[in-house]
Amino acid sequence: MANRTLTEQIDSLLPQTQCQACHYKDCLSYASAIANHDEATNLCQPGGPRTYRAIEQLKPTNSPCPPEPTAKHIAVIQDDYCVGCLKCIKACPVDAIFGSQGKLHTVISDICTGCNLCVEPCPTDCIEMVAVPATTTTSAVDNKTRYLNKKSRLVEKNKTKKDQHKLAKLSRKSYSKTQEARLNYILNVCCDES
Repeated sequence: MANRTLTEQIDSLLPQTQCQACHYKDCLSYASAIANHDEATNLCQPGGPRTYRAIEQLKPTNSPCPPEPTAKHIAVIQDDYCVGCLKCIKACPVDAIFGSQGKLHTVISDICTGCNLCVEPCPTDCIEMVAVPATTTTSAVDNKTRYLNKKSRLVEKNKTKKDQHKLAKLSRKSYSKTQEARLNYILNVCCDES
């Protein structure tokens, strides 16, 4: 990746909400697009003009300045409608939603970045975005740490599933060979008696 240092510098300026409002899968992908592909510097909605100006100092693109972000919002789950489907938990990039299958879920408001990614997958429309005072912001470092931790946990979980699948497949092959040997034995015994 060319301009690795520039990508890291730009990434450090982003709020790390991983909200995908810029149409990239995460903040690092957006930073890389700015550094390596001349992407517009005004796509980070949560960062607003302050982030835009900081990025423009590193790599000017002459993109128009974005508007100030509207009030900060966080997700709130309406208890009466939550069915515990886990779809919001899977969608949250920073693990700000707590709950388990079939149980009521709760948003940890101190961690929620207001990315809005949990709203659409909810089958019961029980999640709403509620405005909170602008003073309640999450740290970009903490956001990134939670995002990377979740990402590595999911990679490990998928690796474990693949390993379990391989073991099951091997045991099925072993079982099939045992069954085939039994069948051959029975056929040989029956054929020898005739």
